[in-house]
Amino acid sequence: MAIWINYAAAAFLVYIVFLNIRHGSIPNWGVLTLIGLFGLKVVLGWGTFVLWHQLVFAVCALALGLALYATDGFGGGVAKLMFGAALFMPPGQWAWLMFAFVALIIVTTVLSVIVRRTIGNEESSWAVLQGKIVPMAVPVAVTAWIGIFAF
Repeated sequence: MAIWINYAAAAFLVYIVFLNIRHGSIPNWGVLTLIGLFGLKVVLGWGTFVLWHQLVFAVCALALGLALYATDGFGGGVAKLMFGAALFMPPGQWAWLMFAFVALIIVTTVLSVIVRRTIGNEESSWAVLQGKIVPMAVPVAVTAWIGIFAF
């Protein structure tokens, strides 16, 4: 039953990615929704050992995100989204998922530059096409999807 909560989180991350690409930000209520879904997993008794490990990993992801935010590597919304997404990543796969995350950051950055140069426009209503942002919600969400569906 609780596996459906992971699927709901994965589906919700699609919406968060859309918001990030469209508006250039990640809303706080989006991260709070992910935290609420994790709370639902706790209430349904997913497995205390796994939940504690996911929570520890999420706190580590938040610390990394805040460190990158402090050095202007990421925005604050991405740092918080890293915490929310890490709540759904399986224990034991974190090293591999961090490698995938770094690779996805590189791919997302390159693709954002290519898209901006080919169809970018300052008058666009999409933040990515205006050249305002590199949508960092994409590597966070794709890493979470890999963790949820591949393991």
